[in-house]
Amino acid sequence: MIVSGVTARTSSAISVTLAVYLLLSQYRLMGFANMGYVVGVVVALFTLRQNLVLKTDKLFLLFVLSIYIILLVKSIALRDLFTANKNYYFMGVLLSLCVVAFSSRLNIDEFYKKYRVLCLVASWVVMVQGVYMAATGDLLAPIQLFPTTTAEQEQGLWIAASRASGFFTEPQMYAAFILPGIALALVKREAKVAAILICGILVSGSTYGIVIAGALLLSNMTMSRRKDAGYATFVVVTVLFVAVLMATQYTALFDPAIEKLLSTDVATNVRLANSPAVFYHMSLAEKIFGLNVGVDEFMRRNAFLMPWLYNYMEIQSDGSTYLSGMFGLGVVYGVVPMVLFFLLVVKYFLRGSNFQRNLAIIVMLHSLSATILFNGYFVFFFSLLLANQNSHNNNGVRGVFGHR
Repeated sequence: MIVSGVTARTSSAISVTLAVYLLLSQYRLMGFANMGYVVGVVVALFTLRQNLVLKTDKLFLLFVLSIYIILLVKSIALRDLFTANKNYYFMGVLLSLCVVAFSSRLNIDEFYKKYRVLCLVASWVVMVQGVYMAATGDLLAPIQLFPTTTAEQEQGLWIAASRASGFFTEPQMYAAFILPGIALALVKREAKVAAILICGILVSGSTYGIVIAGALLLSNMTMSRRKDAGYATFVVVTVLFVAVLMATQYTALFDPAIEKLLSTDVATNVRLANSPAVFYHMSLAEKIFGLNVGVDEFMRRNAFLMPWLYNYMEIQSDGSTYLSGMFGLGVVYGVVPMVLFFLLVVKYFLRGSNFQRNLAIIVMLHSLSATILFNGYFVFFFSLLLANQNSHNNNGVRGVFGHR
């Protein structure tokens, strides 16, 4: 449901905030807070101060509440579980508030005008970096727009790397930022924009981005009709996508993408296989309420069942870092939040607009290889997925927000 009485100033502030949200989320301030979180919360509180109305999808609300109910039950049983992570879950409340405030007040067309410019700039920067690296063999560090903290420097987030990522610390985050732009460009039939953004992802070598971009192209084939201009857009972008893929065999520009794709083992890749494997080996009670011990501790107790994780255990890597969205929810909070998350995404895939269907594909595939709860991805993706599709969001663009 849309909140009435949204001013142009409020709508513009939300559009700009969401457009730069993932970019700002890379710069940590203190604890769990980063620049994206702070700016987002300030803008959300400002919009609520003007119009204190909260409207959102009931299934989304139930999904978030289920997490806190499980936490309450586990904190009573284990006594110290909730207090040990209170800052993270307090931040989760604020980020959920951002999603509700943004999604009910967002004008998608106004957002796209601003967001498209950033997507194109980021993609051209990545392609220029990729050409330079292919020509010289040099490594390039991501472009920093703000100073970084000592903690970020120690984690090596802004060091020189073999793959181009532009203004982002890694190709996956760049791809996550770009993918909704591809989704909107395809639905709005902007073939050139979609092609440029997809080329940027190919140059970055992000397996995550390449797979999801391919899925979006396939999905849009079913949404387009042969007599519709949307079908022509799909054909043009698909031909360009295939042509660029074929060209990867003849130029070093796409070597990082090829190497990354060929080296990814779906069955044993830690980002893909960790969460389903851990969830599978959990007891029935743990599957209902989530683990009552740390993820690392559970992995060490059951190391013989997941031998591909030995290397990560030996270097004392934080196993929870590699818990993907959907199955990660099942591991930490039990089956109920996991099922509610799945139903929420499927609902928008089946009943949402064409753009929401594309976003549902992005969110679902993202959740198979990356975290999505109470972080920058959570606010960015869910604010767009839940954005209300009504007359003020249409502005005469046929097919963007077609059916409910």
